[in-house]
Amino acid sequence: MSSQREIFRVKIIDGEPMLDKYCMGVLLGVEPDAMLALPVEDGKSKIPRDWIKRGRRRAREAMAHTGSDAMLDCLRYWAPKDHGAELEVTYQ
Repeated sequence: MSSQREIFRVKIIDGEPMLDKYCMGVLLGVEPDAMLALPVEDGKSKIPRDWIKRGRRRAREAMAHTGSDAMLDCLRYWAPKDHGAELEVTYQ
């Protein structure tokens, strides 16, 4: 039996990362379905303060382990730890 790793995909468009619900959930430490359930105001998801605090803590931990403050490095750190997943980055 092969153990297929889940892949989280990030598109870089004009130098800006476009994060889907999976990647946002990884950064904030919440499940993707929780991201979908967020209320939308003026076309933007309203992220709860405790999620933002958790995301900052996770970013600091990733920085401590990787030596980098780049968002993609944070995703590369947390995706396998939380989900056993790989990060795939594509440029458009």
